[in-house]
Amino acid sequence: MKLALLNEILTKAPNENDHWDFKEEWYSNKGELLRDIMNLVNTVHHDNCYIIIGVDDSGKMVGVTNDSNVMNRQQLQDFLRSKPFAQNWYPQTDVESFQING
Repeated sequence: MKLALLNEILTKAPNENDHWDFKEEWYSNKGELLRDIMNLVNTVHHDNCYIIIGVDDSGKMVGVTNDSNVMNRQQLQDFLRSKPFAQNWYPQTDVESFQING
C-alpha cells in the first residue's frame, strides 16, 4: 500500500466498505483476525483489501504504539499457515507500518 492510498482511505473514515476495515488496535482474539481476513478475501470483486489498524470507530487515528498484540509480516503469515486451508491456498497478506502526523 502506498502512503497516498492510505491517506485517501483515511479521508473517508469512519466509513468502511468491502475494501477496508478500521480497527482501533491489533487483535487480541486471533479468531476474529482470521474471520476479518477471510471476509475481505471472499469479496466478489477480489481487489486488494485492507485492515487498517490504529483508527477508532469515529475515524480518528489513535496509533498502535503501546499495543502488545502487534504482529509483523512473518508472524501473520505463520499464523495463517497454521490454519488448514483448502488445497493449501493461503490469502496473500502483508503488514506495513506508517507514521502519520507524528
